[in-house]
Amino acid sequence: MADRDLWYTACPGRDCKKKVTPADSGLGYACEKCQKTYPDCNYSYNFSILVGDLTQEQFMQVLGDAGDGILGMPAADLKAMRDRCADTGAPQTNYNEPLNEFRQLAKRLE
Repeated sequence: MADRDLWYTACPGRDCKKKVTPADSGLGYACEKCQKTYPDCNYSYNFSILVGDLTQEQFMQVLGDAGDGILGMPAADLKAMRDRCADTGAPQTNYNEPLNEFRQLAKRLE
């Protein structure tokens, strides 16, 4: 698994899921597509998984709500869990719990 977050900061604007960046003012997030600055952002999944059977394997990109179903929680909840673990010094295993559940599910499907 790549050493990066499984989510990105997404535009909270209606019908827009483009990546937002911290605003130049330091207050909020700017969306280039909407040409607006928002006080908060949404978190949306963006990660790859390797799917295969006995004949072949294929990497697949998981975006947005599809990640909710695969990991069993919205990206914002997983980020909050990671942040709580970092703030409290809790073991990394607490943060990895949804990922471990996904791995167990994948093994049952083999």
